[in-house]
Amino acid sequence: MSALELLPLEIWEKVISRINDPKKLVKLRQVCSVFNQLIEIEMKKNKEWKGLLPNDMQMWINNILAKKYPFKKPSNLKLIPNLWKEVFFSYKNWRLFGDKSRKIHSFRLNVSQFSQNENITCLTTFAHLIAVGTNLGSIFFYKIGKSKNFFWAAKHGSSLTKVQFWYQGKNNLLALSISRDRALKFWNVSQRKSIVTPHYNATNIHVGITHRLFIEFFRGITECKYKSNRVVLRAHCAVFQDDNGPRNNFLTMYSEKKKLIVMTTYDIILRVITLGVPGPRGTELTKISNIPYRLMPRRPPVDLALIPNKKLRLFKNGKFFTIILQDWPNFPVYDYELYRYDEDIFVTSIAMHEPFVMEQAHDYNAGE
Repeated sequence: MSALELLPLEIWEKVISRINDPKKLVKLRQVCSVFNQLIEIEMKKNKEWKGLLPNDMQMWINNILAKKYPFKKPSNLKLIPNLWKEVFFSYKNWRLFGDKSRKIHSFRLNVSQFSQNENITCLTTFAHLIAVGTNLGSIFFYKIGKSKNFFWAAKHGSSLTKVQFWYQGKNNLLALSISRDRALKFWNVSQRKSIVTPHYNATNIHVGITHRLFIEFFRGITECKYKSNRVVLRAHCAVFQDDNGPRNNFLTMYSEKKKLIVMTTYDIILRVITLGVPGPRGTELTKISNIPYRLMPRRPPVDLALIPNKKLRLFKNGKFFTIILQDWPNFPVYDYELYRYDEDIFVTSIAMHEPFVMEQAHDYNAGE
């Protein structure tokens, strides 16, 4: 029996309008198509989708939008009710990814183009594309969901350590690769050709959520621009001017709007450096802040690090997580022993496990 056979449509509209808990409304959407349509109207009208998002999720909005709409800049997306809905379900699916009972879609890449003894050393994704780098210096590009998913191969020349997509507008999806000897090369994936550049080097690369590219080499950071089918170097900054030396370790970068955040370590000191990114004609990345944090001694080196937004820094050394959150002025560093949470967790992505650790950190902070 359908809902309309029990009560008229206008009665169901009044019933649903009196339900104030958006979580209950989300569950009721699954009852039937009538409920789904009525609840959809109600939730959009009262902006319920935005209210469903947990506080921790707010820090991931730009990252979720960048993944869901890779060809747009998150800053250009007006967060209308439909977008809040997309963000909510994307976040829910992401949180469920670590559930061992959850079925995960998988597919096989066609590796018939690989040479004998050729192995994958790095990979990256963008929208529906995958780029795979190998120990023989090749880059293979695939389209997800196509029966014949391989569509192009490029030859860097040496064993690859990093490969990354860089979107620069319609018909200009680029890729860049770093080899073991730190040679940096560029490719136009849309046009399936290499981009001729001077001899560039890099150790680390970062493409921000607004499609700006930064490279790190020899403790300096430079922004790259793509103009008139050429890659040129623009603004630059020497990150390790004050404590330059072999004990420095560059961890990660994150860029959002007009700022670039860099995380480094020097012995047991972790530094979070914020740089101002100049306009189109600027030539210098200017230091805005340089905040040191003392790590606990005798820890293993930092092996995973992530800056998902301008407020949060996450890193892992051994079985320990450290969270730095700017919103906790009296509690800037939180250390958490991961094996106390679950001995079965093997962390390969601190972004995936961050919600669990944040929950523990909030509980600890609330008890202070």
